[in-house]
Amino acid sequence: MICLDISDLGGNQNAECSILTRRPLSSLPAKVVWRIESFSSAAAARSALTSNGAVVQTRGHTWLMTLDRPGKRAPGSTLVAEVGPLPIQRASHLELLVGEARFSDGFTRVHVHPGVEAWYVLSGAQCVETPGRFTMVSAGESMFEPSRTPMQFQSLGDKTLDALFIVVYDPKDAWTEATDWEPIGLCGD
Repeated sequence: MICLDISDLGGNQNAECSILTRRPLSSLPAKVVWRIESFSSAAAARSALTSNGAVVQTRGHTWLMTLDRPGKRAPGSTLVAEVGPLPIQRASHLELLVGEARFSDGFTRVHVHPGVEAWYVLSGAQCVETPGRFTMVSAGESMFEPSRTPMQFQSLGDKTLDALFIVVYDPKDAWTEATDWEPIGLCGD
């Protein structure tokens, strides 16, 4: 499934974005992190799957993505990252969207999400400009932005950015939207 309309990508052939899965969420704890764990097989990851997680396979890896309390681990997993705590807006229904993005050549996009978005960078680097600030992360690092934060996403450098991302949102809304906010160039050209 494609993340963005080709018009949103500006016809850029150096941009790939895929939604890997969408899962409804059950009751979340008061303090929530996004735990990323790797497994040797899909069967092993599925055996550790909870109602607030998803198993995805991409780039030759099997990942378990879970929203849970900090500090927990699934048996048989290798912890990759724990991102958060995440400022999740509570709603009667929430959905976990898991995706992967591969961008190069300074790809950029201005947008907003109705729920928190978090990234884990597998390779390359990215910069996210929001009103009044910017954050840069490289391979092995993560970041998140609260819901309804207008942002400009930009890949950095000459190495292709490959990142896993999640959006936790109320599925009555579209998971991503355009915004009329204009960045001032904090991430550079």
